[in-house]
Amino acid sequence: MKLHPIVPVLILLLASVGCGPRHHSATATIQIVERTHEYPEGEMKPNYMMASFNINYYLIVMQSQCLLDDVVSRLRKAEVESNILAPYIGHDPAVTLAAILEEHRSVQGDQAQRTLRVSYRHPEPQIAVQVANTFADAFIAYQIMANAQASMQAVEDLSQRAEQQLVIISEKKAAIAEFVRVNELDEVSLDVIESKLRAEFERLEAEKTSGKGDSASLQSDFDRKELELIQISKLRIEYNSLKRDLVVQESFYNALKKREQLEREYLAPGAQANAVIVERASL
Repeated sequence: MKLHPIVPVLILLLASVGCGPRHHSATATIQIVERTHEYPEGEMKPNYMMASFNINYYLIVMQSQCLLDDVVSRLRKAEVESNILAPYIGHDPAVTLAAILEEHRSVQGDQAQRTLRVSYRHPEPQIAVQVANTFADAFIAYQIMANAQASMQAVEDLSQRAEQQLVIISEKKAAIAEFVRVNELDEVSLDVIESKLRAEFERLEAEKTSGKGDSASLQSDFDRKELELIQISKLRIEYNSLKRDLVVQESFYNALKKREQLEREYLAPGAQANAVIVERASL
């Protein structure tokens, strides 16, 4: 029986497909843990903290050229480049490690669980596991670096703002000192004078109500004490306002310094990234 001319070609194609390397897949799982900050009351959060959690950001990082370059560097240092490329080099001698890694890597994200899964396929199971874990390790290293850079910028910014806040506090204290100098009053003397005036005012009010004594004289004394009480009350309000403003500014300064300390802790050796590998790839 004579075969159709196309049949041998089909047989060769099927044979080549059937004999092709079988790929094994390995997956590493990363949990995203967002950093938390305490902000002074009424302060706007930095832009990078304002948006709600979005897994797409981390997917972009995992698939970025920067991360791929780091993975290539790590695998070359581990001296496994030739093992990774071996199954493909016969098909394309010009194939590159970066191209193969990108082609056989896959990434999935779970918004609700805040997890990232990076998988790698390779004919050798050990290689698949090693590459998947290398991607996960490079991602954690990138997050630590990015967080450190953000914290360094935050520390610088917070330190400058704290210095500016000290100037404001100094000005508030000077305003209180000037009030005391001009009015010859401080908190203690205000309390004493206001207490005495209120007692005299209440006494005159009682005499006026009872109808005892010279009504015209009582009314004159009553009006004078009432005016003095109003004046001292105005001074009390002004003084309290200055003191309250000082307390607010000092509180804001303390909040800035607390945040600065928090950011410095993120810069300390061994500081944790905002992501952890919860399951490494394995055979």
